Amino acid sequence: MAARCEFRGAKAVPHRPILNPGQLALSAPSLLEWLPDETLYSLCSRQHRFWGYVHAWQTAQVLFGGRRLGTQHDFPSALDALVTRTQGLWGRAEDIATERTLLRFFRPFLAAEDVAAAIRTMRSPSVAHLKFSLGLLTSRFGASHPLKACPVCIREDRDRYGWSYWHSAHQYPGVWICTRHGEALRQSLLKTMGIGRFEWHLPAMEALVPWCNDTSPSATSGLGAFASLASAVVDAPRPAGWVARSAMEAIFSTALARRGWITAGGSLRARKAAESYLNYCEALRQAPNLHELPATPEDAARSMGRLLRSIRDGTHPLRILVAMGWLFGDLATFDAARAGEGQPINAPATEGCGTTDVGAAVDHRHGKLVSLLQAGHSARSAAKIIGIDTSTAIHWATRAGVAIRRRPKVLVPTMVAALSTDLQQGKTKVEVAEKHEVPVHIVTRLLRTQVGLQGAWKRALRVRKQAEMRQRWVATTERNPGIGIKLARAIDPAAYAWLYRNDRAWLLTHAPTVASTRDSASQPRVDWAARDELLKKAVERAALHLAVASRGRKIGLGALCQAVPSLKAKLPALARLPRTRRALEQVLQRSPRRASEPRLLN
Repeated sequence: MAARCEFRGAKAVPHRPILNPGQLALSAPSLLEWLPDETLYSLCSRQHRFWGYVHAWQTAQVLFGGRRLGTQHDFPSALDALVTRTQGLWGRAEDIATERTLLRFFRPFLAAEDVAAAIRTMRSPSVAHLKFSLGLLTSRFGASHPLKACPVCIREDRDRYGWSYWHSAHQYPGVWICTRHGEALRQSLLKTMGIGRFEWHLPAMEALVPWCNDTSPSATSGLGAFASLASAVVDAPRPAGWVARSAMEAIFSTALARRGWITAGGSLRARKAAESYLNYCEALRQAPNLHELPATPEDAARSMGRLLRSIRDGTHPLRILVAMGWLFGDLATFDAARAGEGQPINAPATEGCGTTDVGAAVDHRHGKLVSLLQAGHSARSAAKIIGIDTSTAIHWATRAGVAIRRRPKVLVPTMVAALSTDLQQGKTKVEVAEKHEVPVHIVTRLLRTQVGLQGAWKRALRVRKQAEMRQRWVATTERNPGIGIKLARAIDPAAYAWLYRNDRAWLLTHAPTVASTRDSASQPRVDWAARDELLKKAVERAALHLAVASRGRKIGLGALCQAVPSLKAKLPALARLPRTRRALEQVLQRSPRRASEPRLLN
């Protein structure tokens, strides 16, 4: 059986016999060549198609020396074995790792020693802990990197090379727009969803899905500008780690100060800065792995505070890129600011991102906008006169209580009414979006453009949360009568903390009391005193052991129950076990209390 080369432009000899999976050395005519901006996973997938193997493991065995080695699409393993088996025809292991894998995206943000460590891991047979060492598993952006492709690129690649293939620039986290064609990328549900995890795939339109219902240029212009920035930063011919975290703090602080968002004493004017940052993030949050960007003024203010503090190790590059996009817009402006040239903070706002100029001019433009709207101008014409984005004008008008006549493109009036009703009932944005099958950013836009809706939604959310926390607290005290406030708090600390901060009066009136140790009933059938003494000693021994093992960290009730298996079943009967109850209270009270935790009620 022979493999026939049916792809135009493939650099290989036709009618080449299919290689034996056990063969170690591969010759030049049997190997395909790199296509422009192609990933290693893409080249291996094309090679699998060209050889004509039935099973994916056969190609993996020939190229990497193992059935499942090298099949990772983002951080492949066994690069040393690949270089040996291909006789170096595809390049050195270091070059493949930094140019043909997702390490290319992380390289500008990592120190040289971290890049070298990642390369060593990828050269070995296992990359099990690489994502953890890069900080991906602990970041809120996730460690999943779906395969993405541009529909226009697929057609052009097939016409030019005879293949469709995966482009490196499309795989960068946060990049959802093709920078060549301005087309929204489509994502594959394979690999990251566990389907075909060890298979070789090439982009095909029937296997790709859109990531958003509305991928028109007007809806994705902010993401397009962000994709251009990310690609420019990653592809810049500069050494590893050139976007140093330590340098970012000073550059961001200077930019914030020039915008008038830092006081003379060095404090951040969080309210003004957060509004601008939130507007910028709003256009990005619609993308799948950017949902964790700030969604409320409070979240935005907290993110602003982090810009003035030292950026800790493990910060995901997306956070730095978002801050660069917000403050500078593009790489050229950032470089000018870094070199101390020009006035980058006065650059015009990015169209569609909702960014605004800063300083005292904002307040003046607020009043001018309201006057224009009251004079009969539409939101679009008023925004054009002032020089801001239409979505920003609608947001300002909503905050000022001025209703905007809306011409919905996606939401018809009946849908607006249905969404508003659910939001006023206290349902979350995700719940409403899933119920009505619309993107989350559509619900967010409705909240920001309907007068009074956001306030009503937040009040309803609080009422819903209050009812949930009250129900949990009552259930805890009813299941464990007579245990007292301290132990009830240890059983459900989240409910206690929320009620203490937000509903303290109700919590005080529903605090459980400690039951009396006297029993008016007849002589008990069990020796509770002996049981109490034994359990008390077991708790004390376990607490001493846990204190040594945890090195002074807080000891929780859950850890005690694990160390003393019989304790959990006795919690409802602590009224009959006063010594055990006092021992538990002392152990839990001695444990170091975090600064963020509320104090115990007396």
